[in-house]
Amino acid sequence: MFIQQGMYFTQIARELNRRHVKYIEGSEWDGRAVKEILTHPKYIGWNVYGQYTQKLYTAPKKKPRSEWTINQGAFEPVVDTETFAKAQLIMEKTTNAQPRNKSDKELLDALRKIRYEHGRITTGLIKTSGTTQSEWIYKSRFRTVSHAYE
Repeated sequence: MFIQQGMYFTQIARELNRRHVKYIEGSEWDGRAVKEILTHPKYIGWNVYGQYTQKLYTAPKKKPRSEWTINQGAFEPVVDTETFAKAQLIMEKTTNAQPRNKSDKELLDALRKIRYEHGRITTGLIKTSGTTQSEWIYKSRFRTVSHAYE
């Protein structure tokens, strides 16, 4: 769905939930879970150590990729490396098109479409709509969905 249809993480999560595909322990999918699967090298069979460094009482800092310890072939791969590499390339190319870089107007226009179609905006409608970003994006940008609605 990501490579062939160009769907974002939250859109993929919505589609998996619509198809009743369960995530870990029967929970529902969210954008964070989809992103984890699309970006984590364990799915191509690699075990990666030392991606972060942290001193006591400080925030973790990401280390350069050249300093990571990578054990290729540590696990049975779920996806081939070529497919994984295609997904990584798409993410690198589309970083500027990600939801965090959408303008307030673009985000609000998606909410306006929901209001036009349903006469109201709810978190449930946001989750099931194919045109909006995740509820989390609206909360991070506008503090609450209600503020976005205003």
